[in-house]
Amino acid sequence: MATVISINPEDGPSAVTKIDCGTSSPKLSGTIDVSAFENLQEIRCRSNHITEITGYTDNTNIQTIFVDDNKLSGSIPDITGMSSLQLINYGKNQLTGSIPSLSNNTVLRDFFCYSNQLTGNIPSLSNNTVLEKFNCVDNNLTGNIPSLSNNTELSVFKCRRNQLTGNIPSLSNNTVLEIFDCAENNLTGNIPSLSSNTVLEQFDCAENNLTGNIPSLSSNTVLRDFFCYGNQLTGNIPSLSSNTVLEQFSCRRNQLSGYVAGSVPTSLLFFKAEYNQLTATAVNAILADLVAAGTTNGTLNLGGTNAAPTGQGSIDAQTLRDRNWSVTVAL
Repeated sequence: MATVISINPEDGPSAVTKIDCGTSSPKLSGTIDVSAFENLQEIRCRSNHITEITGYTDNTNIQTIFVDDNKLSGSIPDITGMSSLQLINYGKNQLTGSIPSLSNNTVLRDFFCYSNQLTGNIPSLSNNTVLEKFNCVDNNLTGNIPSLSNNTELSVFKCRRNQLTGNIPSLSNNTVLEIFDCAENNLTGNIPSLSSNTVLEQFDCAENNLTGNIPSLSSNTVLRDFFCYGNQLTGNIPSLSSNTVLEQFSCRRNQLSGYVAGSVPTSLLFFKAEYNQLTATAVNAILADLVAAGTTNGTLNLGGTNAAPTGQGSIDAQTLRDRNWSVTVAL
């Protein structure tokens, strides 16, 4: 028999501004109806087994909804009437259908719907000018990544593991962008210029169908991780001399042929460029720059279809191995 819990606050339902389901063992299940709480501002029901939450989509007072990691099914409800909504997390449920329009939610800062079975397009975000974080990872979304030009407060955008097509939009207006992840889609076109994204820390466009060159990274001085592997990129691996905190760089499985030599940061301990078309000159220069950096205990892969190192390059490869680097080069 199902257990029904009723909330009857001493001062009446209008006194309730926050509901937090907390945690329990066994986890809460069934449905929750919050329609009685007209002044509700926050709903938190995380990591339970709730299947449905009703009675909130016409409440203009609600600012925060965190209902991630439950068993919610059906569609994300129409939230266009929730004019005060700032934070919403529907992640890790069993939701289907499309992402509803967000155009009326002009104070929305965070929108998370990751790890569901959503289809359709990412809606226009042009009216969401204070949007800071958007995460729709692990769904079945199609269509293009919408224009992000109006989202000048955007710091995190993640749309990894969907079926998105079209180009990566211009990011030149997103000057506070810290994380951009569009990996494992069907995107085409070029990697856009990142010169305006001076606080960018992570950029991942791996496993798409991108062409053209890797853009200059000289303005991205706080960049820690850059992944563009599994595309059809050509040209050179750009200079990394300005990326003084870079930790991971992977451009493997492309068609890159050259490398802009100079220096690499001492923070760089993960460098993968196997299965490109790198010349012996490029391979030798990468090895020389890593030896000059003087670091230990890293991972370097220049194998596959690249040229083998020659002369001093072979000596540098052994020097790195002597420093406890895992080094793979073509033979």
